[in-house]
Amino acid sequence: MKIFEFFEDENNMYLINEYCGGGDIAGLMDKFGVFPEFLLKYVMFQVFLAISFLHSNKVVHGDIKRENIAYVCTNNDKEKSEIEQFFTNFFNDKEIQYELAEASGLENLSEKALSIARELANYDMKILDFGSAKMKKKGKQYEHLSGVTGTVYYCSPEVVKDKYDFDCDEWACGVMMYILLTGYPPFEGNDEDEIFDNILNKEPNFEVSELKNVTENCIDLMKQLLEKDENKRIKADEALKHPFFKSGINISNLLRGKYKENAEILKTLFKRKTVELNDKKKSKFRDMVIAYIALNFSDQNVEKQARQIFMDMAEGDKHFLIKKNTFVSKMGKICKELNKKEIEDLFNNIDENETGNIEYEELIRALTDKEKLLTDKNLKEAFAFFDKDSNGSISWNEIAEIVYPEGKIPKNTIKEFLKEIGQKDENMEIDYLEFKKILKNK
Repeated sequence: MKIFEFFEDENNMYLINEYCGGGDIAGLMDKFGVFPEFLLKYVMFQVFLAISFLHSNKVVHGDIKRENIAYVCTNNDKEKSEIEQFFTNFFNDKEIQYELAEASGLENLSEKALSIARELANYDMKILDFGSAKMKKKGKQYEHLSGVTGTVYYCSPEVVKDKYDFDCDEWACGVMMYILLTGYPPFEGNDEDEIFDNILNKEPNFEVSELKNVTENCIDLMKQLLEKDENKRIKADEALKHPFFKSGINISNLLRGKYKENAEILKTLFKRKTVELNDKKKSKFRDMVIAYIALNFSDQNVEKQARQIFMDMAEGDKHFLIKKNTFVSKMGKICKELNKKEIEDLFNNIDENETGNIEYEELIRALTDKEKLLTDKNLKEAFAFFDKDSNGSISWNEIAEIVYPEGKIPKNTIKEFLKEIGQKDENMEIDYLEFKKILKNK
């Protein structure tokens, strides 16, 4: 979930975050009861995608639980009442649940079931609450997080022992799957000590009546997640390839959207990026600000398009990057009228960081129409973000604070910035009118 801004007064700190209108999956469960297996599969696939991405970037979340997984509707026109009605219909229609569970693929679904599956694909899962998250340093273990309440049922054996690593997130996923299917955690007790003792010494019971109709693949994945030895526990990127997600309806295919839709989006993207490449004066400062605006203020439809294309082109890459050869190969099949050089030029144009890969944020920027993005409202929001002391101008120190971890801009970069905006004074500050001119390329 995105955090747009934060500020404080004498009594409170305020976090301005993305609106997750659907609520969390704990609330969904409170209203409708245990999850049907198809919905569990849909939710957990996206959770594993997110955790795999975090772990590839050396981040341990540390507090995965039902309350920290929310769903967002990617259709801007949906009212909350419509979202609630959809889930009411979904949970109450046992025939549809059975069909979704038994179907071997999307093409085998009835019209009604296909419609529900497509509608479900409008709901993105988001991980919330990074208050317990840690950046993992090579070769270093973390001590048990103290002062965290309400998550005792999700603690892994190594967390109980005060020495844990990334694998605690996978354990918590196993606990969450068990709760969503049964309504209660795999390890219970009268108090914290008894729960911890059971986590360390007892095995989860997969013979309970609530799991009697659950598939073998689902049980097997839970067993591998709730493996007490963290060295033998399945990793998030491995879980995504588990037969649980490959059997029946392939969730990855559902999230990719329709092939024809993606083709049209990519053709439009090629036309727009070609025009931008011909017109644009290169400016790192401008690109940096546009990157901030695109990531935080692009509409949900653009994000949905980016997700679908990214799911297709980054498949199999554990670091969630689109490789050049994959992009060229898939674009060649979609846009047959383009030659290899044109596709490679498009790739290089999207790869603004010049890393040789396309990151998700770069794809968002590429899909966003810059003219629609650079509204006065968005420019004022971006200016306020960079103007940390709210004095009406942006200094090099304020830019450095955001962009450079060490807090200093290299001198040659300052010279580049000055050249881009036609100035010579290294001590100058940028006011809003100058900021607007730079962004509008005037």
